[in-house]
Amino acid sequence: MSNNIEVLFNGCYGGFTLSDEAVAEINKCFEENNKKKISKHCHTITIRTDPDVLKIYHLLGSKRFSGNYSKIITESIESKYKDFIHIEEYDGLENVTVNMSQYNLYKVNEILNSNSLSDSQKIEDLKKIMKYSYYSEVENE
Repeated sequence: MSNNIEVLFNGCYGGFTLSDEAVAEINKCFEENNKKKISKHCHTITIRTDPDVLKIYHLLGSKRFSGNYSKIITESIESKYKDFIHIEEYDGLENVTVNMSQYNLYKVNEILNSNSLSDSQKIEDLKKIMKYSYYSEVENE
């Protein structure tokens, strides 16, 4: 099992738009699986990481999947960050990032509320998060 997931994003100026062919294929698949239909401008994180949508993307290829003024491509990220994906956009050109502050808060909460960890193990795990957060902040300066 892979530890990574793919995220769809727009790799050119113009914005995230799906082709009519991609929308038709996705909606056909979604109808069969009782999922809500989408439009060509649907670009939620849920759609961008949906396994059925990604399967159709790989079947059609980027050119046929992408709408006018779009070049939809994928980026692979660690699956542990799935709920913390953020799409940064400038004039339609997008980048996939992970909101590490949210992820770290989630991990701190998970550690503090754990019934299986001893207090000393909780402290060690929290120190690791703090050390990682510190070095990440220093690298980004």
